[in-house]
Amino acid sequence: MSIKNYQNVQIGVDYYPEQWDESLWETDIKLMQETGVKIVRVA
Repeated sequence: MSIKNYQNVQIGVDYYPEQWDESLWETDIKLMQETGVKIVRVA
């Protein structure tokens, strides 16, 4: 299987900050941005 028009692929994630040490939050956000995450649901 291949994605012919990959520019239109949306990537989203669920992120539960209470499950991670606060010292990781900034790095996590940067990694999401760098990898093209468009939507983050925070609970």
